[in-house]
Amino acid sequence: MSGARGGGGKGEDTSMGSSAPSSSAPAGRPLFDPVDPAQRHGEEGGDVHGGEVQGDVVRALPFDKRAYVRVITQALREMGFSRAASELVQESGIPENAPAISKLRTRIMAGDWQGAEEVLPTLDVDPAAQRECRFAMKKQKYAELLENGDVPAALDCLQQELAPLGGDPATVHALALQLVTKGPRD
Repeated sequence: MSGARGGGGKGEDTSMGSSAPSSSAPAGRPLFDPVDPAQRHGEEGGDVHGGEVQGDVVRALPFDKRAYVRVITQALREMGFSRAASELVQESGIPENAPAISKLRTRIMAGDWQGAEEVLPTLDVDPAAQRECRFAMKKQKYAELLENGDVPAALDCLQQELAPLGGDPATVHALALQLVTKGPRD
């Protein structure tokens, strides 16, 4: 396709030196796709943009800016761009986590299980998600007790805290097996 490459050979891109704006993207794709987005609806599971169609432009529906910035910040950190994530937080003024989430994380990291339990109801999540979170917290508490060799406390946690939460029986059995295999050492 010689038009996209300016007629140059062997991958030479001659459009870079031109001061006129290019009407095509690299690899010969137009910057503006003239196909009506309404015609594309249904491709690959529906309208990719999740917005409303106005003529040949898809207008994005309103979104939660705070949640969007938090997702981007998390993705940046996971990809190793901590400085960029910190700059985004600073420039946007949007903290990485909601205050209740930060408080919950702090208490869990400190091993303050009672404090974490107190924060959990303040989260704006449905009861099922709270149960899952509570189960995950108790599971972490159990693992730490086992790791520290406190078998009686781990057994109590398993029987009095984890099992009553009604989690997956296979998971509870696997946790009990850990107790047996990591019991007191001679």
